[in-house]
Amino acid sequence: VKIQKMRSNLEEKLMKRMAGVHRKAEEWRAAAQLQHSQHMFRASQQSQKMKSQDALFQENSPCGCFR
Repeated sequence: VKIQKMRSNLEEKLMKRMAGVHRKAEEWRAAAQLQHSQHMFRASQQSQKMKSQDALFQENSPCGCFR
């Protein structure tokens, strides 16, 4: 009976610890996903900005080499 109680307590501790690890991993995963989406948003904004600048530049010059 004592051994079963000890085993039960150890299993409960292990389950709590595993739940904490899973929760922390989920938080890290969500943070990484947010950071990734922010990087993608910034990259798309930068590419749109570069495309608009390139379009303006091409309108003013017949050759892309000169300004």
